[in-house]
Amino acid sequence: MKFYALDRSTAVTDYRDRRIIEGLTPAKEFDFRASRHEYYVVQLILDPEYDMRSVAITTGALENASGGKPVERAVTCFNAGGVNAEGEKFTRKISVSEGVLQPLLFGIDLSRADVGKHFTVVTVGSDKIRLNFTIDDELVFSQGTEDGSTRARLKWLNSSLCSDKRILRGYEAISAEKNALGFTGKKALLGNDGLIANVESRFGESNSLTDEVQQELFYRPMEFLAAGQKFKYNKLKIVARAGTATLTADGRSEKLRIDVSAEATYEGALRYEIKLTADSDVIAEDVCLKAYFKAADLFSGLGVEGGKFTDDVAYKRCPGIYSDALFIGNVNCGARLSFGADKGASAPVYGRFAYYENKEDEWYNFGKGGVNVVRTDDGAELTVYTGKTVFTAGAAKTYRFTLHLTPFKPLDLANAFSNRFAGDRIAGNYGEMLARAETDGMKYLDLQYNGELNRCANSPFDGIEALKDLALEAHKRKIGLAIAYTPGAVSADSAEACAFHALGDEVLLRSRGSAEDYSPCVLPCVTGAGQDGTATLLTVPGSRAENYYVEGVNYLINNADLNAISMSDPTLTRNTAERVAKCVKRKRGIEGLVEIGFRNRFNEENGYAGALNAYADILPFADKLYATDADVTRQADRVLTEVSGIPYGLNADCRYDASICRSLLFGMLPRYGEEEATSAALADLNAVFAGFDMSKAEMKGYWDHTNPVRVDTPTVRCTCYIDGGNMLVAIYNENSKATRFEIGIENKLGFTTVGKRVYAPGIVGLQKKKRVNFNKPLRLAGHRGIIVVVREKKRAKAKEL
Repeated sequence: MKFYALDRSTAVTDYRDRRIIEGLTPAKEFDFRASRHEYYVVQLILDPEYDMRSVAITTGALENASGGKPVERAVTCFNAGGVNAEGEKFTRKISVSEGVLQPLLFGIDLSRADVGKHFTVVTVGSDKIRLNFTIDDELVFSQGTEDGSTRARLKWLNSSLCSDKRILRGYEAISAEKNALGFTGKKALLGNDGLIANVESRFGESNSLTDEVQQELFYRPMEFLAAGQKFKYNKLKIVARAGTATLTADGRSEKLRIDVSAEATYEGALRYEIKLTADSDVIAEDVCLKAYFKAADLFSGLGVEGGKFTDDVAYKRCPGIYSDALFIGNVNCGARLSFGADKGASAPVYGRFAYYENKEDEWYNFGKGGVNVVRTDDGAELTVYTGKTVFTAGAAKTYRFTLHLTPFKPLDLANAFSNRFAGDRIAGNYGEMLARAETDGMKYLDLQYNGELNRCANSPFDGIEALKDLALEAHKRKIGLAIAYTPGAVSADSAEACAFHALGDEVLLRSRGSAEDYSPCVLPCVTGAGQDGTATLLTVPGSRAENYYVEGVNYLINNADLNAISMSDPTLTRNTAERVAKCVKRKRGIEGLVEIGFRNRFNEENGYAGALNAYADILPFADKLYATDADVTRQADRVLTEVSGIPYGLNADCRYDASICRSLLFGMLPRYGEEEATSAALADLNAVFAGFDMSKAEMKGYWDHTNPVRVDTPTVRCTCYIDGGNMLVAIYNENSKATRFEIGIENKLGFTTVGKRVYAPGIVGLQKKKRVNFNKPLRLAGHRGIIVVVREKKRAKAKEL
């Protein structure tokens, strides 16, 4: 093998282009000059003379040429391993092909080295290469990460930033009692088998938190059954440590031993593994998991679009259908059940479902397994089955599944209606946009892709100084600065993409090659197009690209003084999502927020998966949602289940052209700053909100039996927001024809209009100001609504229009 030293700033894009090494001399010793304040990256080019598989690369200490103490663990080869997204160290070997150049990227942490001469020896296969460094004291900021050409940001690949055990604000620590685990707003009661016997939810019907149990999840305990076997269990063991808990149970039948274990995390997730070990050869006609849902109003998953659960489901895994998860429950008490308990990202990359094969696990059982969900007198019975299963003596089969108990947390109306994001599309420059946002009561300016300061998708680092200047201007106006920055893809033109190419198929998603492809770096990358049309390269879900992303978020929050991150269609693991939230939440001053934007996934390109169902494991770590292309004109219960976020304890913004009034039925509003007419109407609505404390208001959805606003027509829906003695009501006619209806207030539910003003405020382009009398019938045109305010007369008048 021949080795060449290539300037670290030189991007290698075509590994068969030998002009890269023209004029360079092959050697096994190279000299470099660096500052002890930088993270120095060495780029060597390996020119293999024949095909080789499994070439090992090892690194040594950074030695002091003067005989001083060596610096251990200062040298790493990014091609040869590092730290994965779960914080686990790993090593890998590379394969190379004759005629294909292979960049080798070494990172040297010089922060602990003295000024002077140093060297290190790295081993590639059987070859040893010596790297000599002359280290000076020249000042370099942020270890060189501000300059993408230095490749210093590669150190982010092995980061474990924010991997601590802290619990995010807004959640409670897990509490453990005898056969019970307590989560935020709910308690899971456990049987001796370790499975959930029931869940008691203290969430009200619109997901405000109460002191009393409001809903139970099951009418009968969960069961894990093997046909012909009756298991007897020993005592359940539970160990809880603030944010996590582990539970173990074991037992046996006549011929099978069963071991149940689960890891619970504070957001309300339980990841189960059930292992069956045979004492002798056994044939079971079926192995199944059963759950008996008392709360079963809504359903989503297994190729069924979300909404009211009306029809039985009989599902057999088939190509083209996202089969990994389903949701069933009520708004205030439900469960998302997913199959397989690996730690990878649950949702495939958007639009690339066909690239991912369904996992063939023990549930699949060579195509004999499936899922049935049937209506019962008490709710719904769910059965996950395997069909006939053969157990060989001494062998074990492991069945994995995860339960996410919903909602994760109570609704935060401050994030829905006070901490509003403004798009950057309705003004000529950022200064004008900030002025508009301030005047109209917005709290964050969102820098979207393809804007002046965010041109390169998922690589906003080169404009860091300009971002910092804009953040300073925004903060003077008490407005936070958010930026669109998404895991799962990098701009094809970015410095990051060029470096990731050299790591083969570990970080960048590649087209599937053949067994003869020794060098994966020459396989075509899987490309995507951002919503702005920019070319991107997709990264491998769960890879070190997620470490890189976390560090990128931290860099933007601290170096550019940004306040919020907006992720669009993110593909990342649960732990990475939590780490991102921790980075953002450390921000002082204007509140740090994480927004997840999502597009409709119920289509062929995405395996007919409900977006929120697919993203359920990362939703607990978001503050807001943004349904970027959701059609809010769809049937109401579909919007409630698949768009609003309410069953998961979150509120969402929706597309700019959605009806403001109908959006309010679901705790949503169209996105400000995307289009002029909608933005003007939202500015007027914000002035109406000024008369309320929306952050402390309580929402009562149209589905909520404690909603005091009543109408006599089922096609007219009402959602209200109550702030003490004041109330804002959104009323919408779902019928395509004009509808006349009676409306009134149920005083027994604690609210009255007696002695109060009742009126429709003026909102430009939406409605004119007028008085409203709830004692007389109202009339609404088809697919039209009205926003009504009920206000105490004694209260000081807020700005009205």
